[in-house]
Amino acid sequence: MRSISYNLGKKSLLKKIIRFIYYRFANFFIDEYWTIHNLNEKFFLDFGAKKNKFIFIDHCQGEYSKLLNTNKNLLLNKEEFTNKYDLPNNKKFIFFGGRFIKRKNPEYLYDAFIEANLSNDWFLIMVGNGELKAKIEDKNRFNKLENIKFLDFQDQKSLINFFNYSEILVLPSELGDTHGNIAAEAVQFGCALILSNMVGLRTECIDNKIGLVFDIEKKNELVDHLRLLTNENKILANFQKNAFEFGKTKTPEHAANLIAQSLKL
Repeated sequence: MRSISYNLGKKSLLKKIIRFIYYRFANFFIDEYWTIHNLNEKFFLDFGAKKNKFIFIDHCQGEYSKLLNTNKNLLLNKEEFTNKYDLPNNKKFIFFGGRFIKRKNPEYLYDAFIEANLSNDWFLIMVGNGELKAKIEDKNRFNKLENIKFLDFQDQKSLINFFNYSEILVLPSELGDTHGNIAAEAVQFGCALILSNMVGLRTECIDNKIGLVFDIEKKNELVDHLRLLTNENKILANFQKNAFEFGKTKTPEHAANLIAQSLKL
């Protein structure tokens, strides 16, 4: 269903009508729905599904427990990590990981980080590749900022250490981010979150007290959130503690158990 909807392209009025008819018709042939978060439930409800047909299955992301159990050497100590990526060993890290494209909004975060004017204790790591990366790097060379590091795309094994040694993950997506997969990964390591209101995980972020959400139309909210979490240690620590607990529901093992229960296996 979803792939057909996506193939319809941009949501013009005609395509919205086609989507509505398609989903309403399809619902007659579906007995149960696996939903992965609140917005997913709302999507089905908007197209006529009945809530008593929903079975909640947590969205799982990453196989980090399996990777670390197989090879404990993947987890570096902080000195090894900072040496490997030429990072300062005495800083607290804010992390962005994703494609440097307009939809992921990396320049928005870069500008907000500068505007926030955080203390020298904080350092922004931006990981990924894409068409906007050269532009942002050029801007940073002009600004001559030394508390930002740009790195290329990292595989899942390498991301373990970025999650483990980052205090905060920021996901500033400009357009709809269906779930926010990297956020679901980061919380497994206790990262507090700052999400735009375009990220699907935003309702869980608020409900589970694992971070803050800002309005994508109000950059000052992102600036304020950065200042708050970097100045209020107790608030940050509570978000991180809650994130680590919430992260236990984002593992493949947890999702597999819920699926087995739903199938009565």
